[in-house]
Amino acid sequence: MVATRSMLARVRRLERPRRSTLADYILSPEYEAEVKAGIEAGTLDRIDMPGVLAAMQKLVLEYGSASCRTTISR
Repeated sequence: MVATRSMLARVRRLERPRRSTLADYILSPEYEAEVKAGIEAGTLDRIDMPGVLAAMQKLVLEYGSASCRTTISR
């Protein structure tokens, strides 16, 4: 009976919705569109921000999500 309870608890944990990490967000098309919209609106620098975005994405791809330990709720 104890084994069944622990297995059910594990299944509940696995079925819980996963929280997105900052790394997932940085790599998402939504974030890239948000940055591009900010550039077009003039709130973000049109010269610097494409490089900043590329550097952030490269950092995440090279070092993985360990470089971005923060989680975000959506």
